[in-house]
Amino acid sequence: MGEWLPVAVGWMLILVAIVVARSRPDSFVGRELRRVVSFRATGERGHHTRRDTLRAMGLCAGTAALLFGVGLGLGELAQGLDTLSRVGMAMQSYSFIGFILSVMAAVIALGWGLRSLFWRPPPPPVELELWPAFADLLDALADGRVSREDWDARLGTAFTDPVLERMRRDCLKLSGGDPARLTRDFGPWLRNMARLLRAQFEALRGTQG
Repeated sequence: MGEWLPVAVGWMLILVAIVVARSRPDSFVGRELRRVVSFRATGERGHHTRRDTLRAMGLCAGTAALLFGVGLGLGELAQGLDTLSRVGMAMQSYSFIGFILSVMAAVIALGWGLRSLFWRPPPPPVELELWPAFADLLDALADGRVSREDWDARLGTAFTDPVLERMRRDCLKLSGGDPARLTRDFGPWLRNMARLLRAQFEALRGTQG
């Protein structure tokens, strides 16, 4: 039993680390283990940039090469020892573990490489606090209570929010630049869009609250 103790302890530590990272990801140990294979994002709102993914791929690839070298070196040392001795078995076991960990690091590097290859800019943020005011604007348009100045001021500038920007573009397209035409021909559509926007706002605010 004494000869196998270092081997058993090594494998036990690896299994415990995997189980904790999977079953208790929010625990202190789980967060620390995830931090080992995660990289700080430098993009807006905590998103990874393409440079972040390339940096992560390079670090993981370097780690894989280092672990492979360690496993290879331990394997060479083990060949000069008695394979049935405690030291010999420990060397062989840790050499095998080094190879396994190098493969895992290489797989992670491949994953970061694929993320870099298919990287896309993050979607624009949803600004829920603007939705009620825009719904009021749609109702005002349906009732013909929007002056030309208000039209230019409130619909002349693009929104960052993708939902509001899509509605703004629809209003401009349907109106042809004339708010009176939108009121005359698309009043029911405006009221329906205002109602849907308020319903979506309440639903999303409930999930966030």
